[in-house]
Amino acid sequence: MSRLSATTPWTKIAPLLRASSTLVLVFACGSPVHLEAGQTSSSHAVLVELFTSQGCSSCPRADAFVSELASLGYGPERVIPLTFHVGYWDAPSWMDPYSQPAFDQRQDRYARTFDGPYTPQMVIDGRVTLVGSKKSDALSAIDRWRAEPAAIELSPSAKRRVDQDSIEIQVDARSTGSREFKARDVELFAALYQRNVTTTVTGGENGGRTLNESFVVRQLSGPVALGKLTKIETVSFVLTRPPNVAASNLGVAVFAQQRKGTLILGASQISIEP
Repeated sequence: MSRLSATTPWTKIAPLLRASSTLVLVFACGSPVHLEAGQTSSSHAVLVELFTSQGCSSCPRADAFVSELASLGYGPERVIPLTFHVGYWDAPSWMDPYSQPAFDQRQDRYARTFDGPYTPQMVIDGRVTLVGSKKSDALSAIDRWRAEPAAIELSPSAKRRVDQDSIEIQVDARSTGSREFKARDVELFAALYQRNVTTTVTGGENGGRTLNESFVVRQLSGPVALGKLTKIETVSFVLTRPPNVAASNLGVAVFAQQRKGTLILGASQISIEP
């Protein structure tokens, strides 16, 4: 499978051209979870996945775009951004400290339906893929798919486990009635992300640069297959807190996706506060 970058000719990488309740969690066992002011359980947000690498010179622009989403008016009530650092750019000159094989595998899943894989590749709600630095195209796609009703509503709650280094996430999944599901049609994932990271890169294409990146996924858990969703179904995940990372710099996104396909059917996220 070819590995491309955004500098590859457009003819080779042309793109084949939604539900969030942002929650605030007090990071203590037994503390309540509640909706942020101004939000309702029916608010929708689009899942935006960026596949990137610190070894790719085309990626910093896309990473900066993801960091700018809130300032552009695309806050957590509109988008849930996640950046997955892939490993196929890793070389002796620079190994991306946030890359994981699981993230390569997730991108490969999209490559079976869309073009790619390449970096920086952005996937919006599992519906469309495009070069991650193309701001106008990305925002237009977000606006378009945000108007679609959610198929599944996800309600996460969380608590810190006794060992103090793990976060247990419980997710209640409920069909909104917009479609019917068969058993195992839908898979549920949980992603632990770091809100902001700063890295001084000493080698590779970005050697000598200091990179500031946001919503960097540190752990992806799942998939867990759901049933027919004729009633509320509950799934639990256990995520491990990265060492030396403040709780306030962490968040968890959960999302439901077609098992035989790429469509994101619902998403939600939790903000963790110390």
